Amino acid sequence: SHTRRHDGIGLGLSLVRACLSLLRGECRITPGTTGGTVVELLIPDLVESPAPALEDAVEPLRRAGALPA
Repeated sequence: SHTRRHDGIGLGLSLVRACLSLLRGECRITPGTTGGTVVELLIPDLVESPAPALEDAVEPLRRAGALPA
């Protein structure tokens, strides 16, 4: 018999934390004031504008009509 109310393999939070680590983000988990759990995902704004190299790579695609202007 199962003692847990929900089944799963327990990878969800591990995957979230791994993705947040790549983004230099943070995961905060706290108890809710009326029960349950509050999960906050904090992701910093790392890029203010596209990198020049990316713009150089994208421009030929825009000229060819493969991307919107």
